[in-house]
Amino acid sequence: MTKFMKSALLVFVFIMAVTLHAAFPRLMNYQGRIDDANGNPVADANYNVAFRLFNTSAAGTALWTETQPVTTVDGVFSVLLGSLDTIPEFIWYQDSAFLEIQPQGSDPVLPRSLIAVVPYSWRSRNSDLIGGLSAIDLEESSEIQSAVALHNAIPNAHHDKTIDASELIIGTLSEGRLPQGQIDSSEIEAESIGSNRLSNEPGIAHTFTQTVLLTATMSVIDSVVVTLPKGGWLLIQANGNFFRDHPPNGGNSAATVSLSGSRISHTDTYSARFSIISSQPEGVYTENFFVSQVLPVGPGVTKLYLVGDAASTNPPPRVERVHLNTMYFPTAYGNIDALTY
Repeated sequence: MTKFMKSALLVFVFIMAVTLHAAFPRLMNYQGRIDDANGNPVADANYNVAFRLFNTSAAGTALWTETQPVTTVDGVFSVLLGSLDTIPEFIWYQDSAFLEIQPQGSDPVLPRSLIAVVPYSWRSRNSDLIGGLSAIDLEESSEIQSAVALHNAIPNAHHDKTIDASELIIGTLSEGRLPQGQIDSSEIEAESIGSNRLSNEPGIAHTFTQTVLLTATMSVIDSVVVTLPKGGWLLIQANGNFFRDHPPNGGNSAATVSLSGSRISHTDTYSARFSIISSQPEGVYTENFFVSQVLPVGPGVTKLYLVGDAASTNPPPRVERVHLNTMYFPTAYGNIDALTY
């Protein structure tokens, strides 16, 4: 059974690429010899040999492992490391790399072998820094010269870079990392964000009523039901016309409309009134009304009413061409008081 291995030679092979963008081969050519316990070459046969790369000369965790069958001739074998399991690039960015070898049925050969470089491979180190271009290429690049000049003139200048959704990992950008006001509509492509992606967009509801007679009993002129995705603010507005045909000596008459969360009661703060006294001349009297309210709301269903009644019903006053508008806003700027406008 194999007891140990003696390393004979470790060679890096570098191939000149015909095209500038050809892939660099991630293979290492390794040659070694397997001896038996007496120091004699093992019999010509196939043996399994494990190869491991570490960043330390002893102990540590293997950064790469590969087991290959090798065929010996007078104990000597040759393999291409990385042909079964690709050697990761990051290993060559370590300060050093050590190769450990373990023949079938034996302990690992110690000490590990420090991997050195072929002299001309030092020059290839520049490819990490200048992308394969020579210094002359860089000096003559008008684009690079312009970029350097712009940076020198305005060190904090923003350089445009297009980033699509595939380059953003969910949760990597929080609201705190996106300053308010830094993105406007010109930077959002049309139809790139659907309504299903917006949980608190503004919204509006509107109703219209042609004519409602007002009596001494409170009546609902109109109502609106809104379902809100999140808490925010509702702006409620109602407008229309009071109307009354006033007969001779028709008596005093008054009518009231108001915005309310109840269908059976007025809210004095958000109301409008219309009145005619008995001594006014006979005729048809009309008057525009407008009531408004800003209401803080929570998520879910909210129902609002425009209600009205009259103090005199001979003949009854009425309201005509009534518009009831409700607008939802997820955000308030400044201090908002729930006042009538």
